Amino acid sequence: MAKSQGFILPFTGRLGKTTTGYRAGRYISRVIPDVKPTGQPTESQREQRLIFGRLGEVMSAFNIALQMGLNNVNPTYGYQQGMKRNFDACSLNGGGEVIVDYTAIELAKGHVAEVSFAAPSFEETNSVEVSFVGNTDYPNAKSTDQVYIVAYDPKQNRALVSSPVLRTAVKATLETPLGWNGATVHVYGFTVRNRREVSNSAYIGVGDIN
Repeated sequence: MAKSQGFILPFTGRLGKTTTGYRAGRYISRVIPDVKPTGQPTESQREQRLIFGRLGEVMSAFNIALQMGLNNVNPTYGYQQGMKRNFDACSLNGGGEVIVDYTAIELAKGHVAEVSFAAPSFEETNSVEVSFVGNTDYPNAKSTDQVYIVAYDPKQNRALVSSPVLRTAVKATLETPLGWNGATVHVYGFTVRNRREVSNSAYIGVGDIN
């Protein structure tokens, strides 16, 4: 057999920067040249890169919630779906800063019946409490469905997910770590069934941790 570019022929396909194919009764290999991008990015490309960069940071913080709410089977799929679904929640201001509309962030999407959340309470120290109505009489609602709340602090770029409570409970509580005192957090909620089926997520409100 012939020998080319450090590997033994016959071989077809790509290996590193070398491609090899069979043509006219013989094997031919060639080196793929380095191609450097030319020109400056367009304004639209520059804006998209800025938005993707900031959105990627936010979605990374929400990763655990995204795995539960958008797909809890593949650890990367939830993040990818989060990037896709929440791109429109971001925009650029006149100074080129990315503005995130936290009220528009989507953490879960599904057909399970939603619960009715009240505004979050921050009366207790290091705690977020959310009362809700389970809506157990709604179609596609089960008493065994589990309700979660999520608190996100943009300054720390960190999100916390509560322990689950049943749809039949009247309140969900999320304990925050020491050091979160005074942090302004955005609160979300959604319902999970059998770790696979979910409701749509809801933006519940914003407030400061005591």
